[in-house]
Amino acid sequence: MNENSEINIDSRVLEYIDSSISKNTARAYQSDWADFNKFCKYKGYQSLPAKYETIGEYLVYCADTLNLKPSTISRRIAAIVRTHRDNKHPLDTKHKYIRPTLQGIKRKKGSRQVGSKALLTEDIKKIINATNVDDIRSLRDKSLILLGFIGAFRRSELVNIDCEDIEENIEGLIVHIKASKTDQEALGRKVGIPYSKNQFYCPVKSLRRWMEAASINKGPLYRKINKSNNIQEKKLSDRAVALIIKNAVINAKLDPSRYAGHSLRSGFATSSAFAGADEKEIMKTTGHKSVQMVHRYIQDANLFKNNAAKKLDL
Repeated sequence: MNENSEINIDSRVLEYIDSSISKNTARAYQSDWADFNKFCKYKGYQSLPAKYETIGEYLVYCADTLNLKPSTISRRIAAIVRTHRDNKHPLDTKHKYIRPTLQGIKRKKGSRQVGSKALLTEDIKKIINATNVDDIRSLRDKSLILLGFIGAFRRSELVNIDCEDIEENIEGLIVHIKASKTDQEALGRKVGIPYSKNQFYCPVKSLRRWMEAASINKGPLYRKINKSNNIQEKKLSDRAVALIIKNAVINAKLDPSRYAGHSLRSGFATSSAFAGADEKEIMKTTGHKSVQMVHRYIQDANLFKNNAAKKLDL
């Protein structure tokens, strides 16, 4: 067969290729490719296939003009590489205008990621204490925050939990997560949610109060509530989760600029490390595939443990 002849690809093949990455990643790649394409049009360059020199110049533009973090630039490279590959124009990511350029950007700009601040156990208690009303919206939000914290769930995981994914157990609840950001094969995982000693902060009791008040036993667990306080059939968006956390943080007199949707998940990992949990115990709940990120939480928690400065008479 002629190498340049047209190949008719079954639509199902394309569907499975599209399913190989999460929806959030796919959206990010589309946005990243659109930005690269816009850059090429402005410069009068060809974007597909692009010359390595063009890609290198774009990376410098991302670093110096847009002032993007190295992690964001890495994702944009991935979007460019994937689009080229999908269109039968494979790129060599080791080429001097790609990998060495990115390495140079990391050294010059620094690759330390400044993420949102973790919501620790005491912060969660402040948030729950500050929410001293039990209207339908407050019941939902308190349940979402407590379950999100104890389960170390991502926002996308929280909003995709259905009532049918909750299983009662003598020690608490088992939450079945159908798929997640790092679970590209959609194998799913189970997360145990134990009873808390103090029922005021118990995610199991809080979840029950929400479900009973909302009269829901099937479909999305966390749902939209309209201005008339009527519960909708549609699930919350992951953006709504971030806003709920922001509002709860403000209500608790904490600095909202320092916290985000990820603060529940990072807060669980850091708080668990503070309490002495090891990496395997933390990863069992968080579902992390790599110990690298978990190590960071443990290192942060250990900064003041066995600290030599404590031995100084000052």
